[in-house]
Amino acid sequence: LSVFAPRNPRELHRVVAAAGAVIVVSPGKSHLAELRAASQRRGDAEGVTVLEVHEGKQERTAGLMEAAGFVTSKETVVEGVMELRLRNVRDLVGMGPSAFHQSQESTRALSGLFDNEGESDGDGDGEGN
Repeated sequence: LSVFAPRNPRELHRVVAAAGAVIVVSPGKSHLAELRAASQRRGDAEGVTVLEVHEGKQERTAGLMEAAGFVTSKETVVEGVMELRLRNVRDLVGMGPSAFHQSQESTRALSGLFDNEGESDGDGDGEGN
């Protein structure tokens, strides 16, 4: 199981049993689109960095897996929108590759995305963090 993770298709093919299976979860173009849009609306060029998913990423990933000897048997697109609290957004940005592109300003900008919007993190202090 590879979820949004770097993978080595040849190594996976080497270690997976002949009758085994590999499940790969890869982000689509709309992944985190709302967060990128919110940052752009505020003009946070020096703020929150949320990497875009490059066009054709899923096709390239499938091609690399197939070149290593795997066969794509099924593809399922899963999309949705979630309403998240500030601490959840911080975790979301922090667990992906965008985390490696953040600065001290990013933390402030991320909090700023929710300024004046009445966002609370649910702990009762009304601070949104």
